[in-house]
Parts: sequence; structure tokens; C-alpha cells
Amino acid sequence: MHYLMAILKQESAAELCREIGAYKSNELHFAPNSNLHFTILYFSIDPLADEKFVSDLRLKVDSLILPKLDVDEIRIGAKQVSLIIKKNEQLEQIHSFLSCEIPFFVDILNREFSGWLPHIIISDNIFKKSEEEKFVKSENIPHQLIKTPIEFERILITRKENDRFKSIYDRKLQ
Repeated sequence: MHYLMAILKQESAAELCREIGAYKSNELHFAPNSNLHFTILYFSIDPLADEKFVSDLRLKVDSLILPKLDVDEIRIGAKQVSLIIKKNEQLEQIHSFLSCEIPFFVDILNREFSGWLPHIIISDNIFKKSEEEKFVKSENIPHQLIKTPIEFERILITRKENDRFKSIYDRKLQ
């Protein structure tokens, strides 16, 4: 499996975690994931087609300007804290730009914008503080508590091997 993802700036990631943690400090403790990221495309390709496709995708990534992302909601599930990103016209244009003209031998899991749930997983490691809270399966928190802008430092094309991400391409952002 391959991923095109944008890595959050450490300052932005830390502040987002602080805001969520402060809101739920009496009920919840979580360990933030390292290198918080926003995955734009999920895809799988044959190793023989890998080089040509990645080369074409790099050209698109080099011209990519990420829009300001807005949080639609914060989801706290039994095992995960996620920011659900609001879909907008700019995000749809980027998705279309990246996924258009991709050959059909490339299996894009989120080829259709309408079926994509843009999100950032904040933590896969949460602890409910009370026994009563441990049975809560999911909770949607108003997005208004997030004041920190989501800012990115890099865009990566990665391949997942043995539960680790191997970078194929790394573009630093300004």
C-alpha cells in the first residue's frame, strides 16, 4: 500500500493535541501519534509500474499548494481520536488534480471524492479515566474548540512495508 500524505508541523500538531486534551482533561488521556499526517491518496501499484507512476505523481506534488483545512468535527472513539476535515471546493480540486489521469492499473482506494473521509488521526492510544467512560464507543465534539491552524511541513509519497512507512519522495514546504 502507498500513501500521499502531508506531515503536520510539530508546533501545529502539539497545539492541536493540547487543545483536544484540555477540553477532555477530566475524562480522557491520550498519547499523540508521532508525525501527525493528513493522507490525501491511498493507492496500490504493481512494483513494475511503481517508478513511472511515482515519477508522474512527483511532478503533480511539486506543483501542489495545500489549502487551509478546516476541522468539521473531532471524533473520540473507543481507541482513536481523529479530526474529520471539512470537505470544500479547494480540497476537491486538489483531490481531482492528483487522482485524474491515473491509469486504472493503479488501485486508488479513495478515487472518488464523494467516498473519501478526509481526516487526521491524532491518537491510536487513548485511555478513558473513569470506568463509565470506557464504555463510550464514539463521541463527536464540536469543531469550534480547535483554534490552531493546521499547518504542514512536508508532503511525502510513502510505501508501507511491515507496518512501517518507507519514504519514496519527500518535499519540504515553505
